[in-house]
Amino acid sequence: MRIFRLKKRNYFFFPFSVIILSSVFMTELSADDLRRKINFSRPSEPGNVLFCTVETEAVSTTVLTSADGSKSEKKSTNRMSLEGIMTVKTVTDYGRPATIEFKVDKVKGEINGQDVKFASLKKTLGINLESAPCEFRIKDGKDEIGKNEILLLSLVFRKTKRETLSDFIGTDNEVMVGDSWKTPSSPLENEFAKRGIAPGDLAISGDVTIADKGELRGFNCWMFDVKLKAEKGDEFKFEFKAEVFLPDDEKTGAVKISRFSSEKVVKRITDKNNPVMPDIKEACITITDKMNLLMLPRRENKNEKK
Repeated sequence: MRIFRLKKRNYFFFPFSVIILSSVFMTELSADDLRRKINFSRPSEPGNVLFCTVETEAVSTTVLTSADGSKSEKKSTNRMSLEGIMTVKTVTDYGRPATIEFKVDKVKGEINGQDVKFASLKKTLGINLESAPCEFRIKDGKDEIGKNEILLLSLVFRKTKRETLSDFIGTDNEVMVGDSWKTPSSPLENEFAKRGIAPGDLAISGDVTIADKGELRGFNCWMFDVKLKAEKGDEFKFEFKAEVFLPDDEKTGAVKISRFSSEKVVKRITDKNNPVMPDIKEACITITDKMNLLMLPRRENKNEKK
């Protein structure tokens, strides 16, 4: 799925190498037409500065079915948009951000249709990404962050994990635009295992495709389409889709990520394990999570005096 047609030429760090072909018939091909190996793992470094814009939405829907077939539904919707400057302060020993600062230029959010007031607007947040949930504080200020603000901030800032972009969409093969490969499933299997879902019980499928290559906000990027599904009969269904724009300059991380995930769990209940609500025979919980993230690294000013 393409958002737009990228110009042919003119989320954090991923180098690549070009394989030079010696055949005389290859001399007319551009560098973009050649297969190459992409190294997706580029660790973050303290001092990295990124201009960020984020739009996110999380929806939770619970449907309870009674013995007579009647249903009741409860729905919760949280939305947030955020714009500002992120600075990486420290990183983990495996190269992921551990603590960051985020200067909030614009922010807006709501919980079930009710606007939330943000104490962090026009201030700088100190964020610990190694705690679960993440810890937030307003730098150089006495303002307190309310629980609703923390709830919405937690939609964007989540505990850092060891896995890199390579673990989620990487391949060791030499590739070019149009190529596809199986989506790595290990990170997903590990996450489900923590929740008591054995990987062997799941039917998992998915693929990564290099859909295009071109310019985005001054960066020459690979564009990846990502799809992944995991199912266990009608008891559990998980779906994940993403578009990732990854620069090919050997030092810049993903500058744009748009993703969508949906998880549905159906639990059939017996009187024996439901003494509080014996009339409820089935509970179905569906959670959807959408996010559009733009992260533009600060470029060095060549005219700036060193």
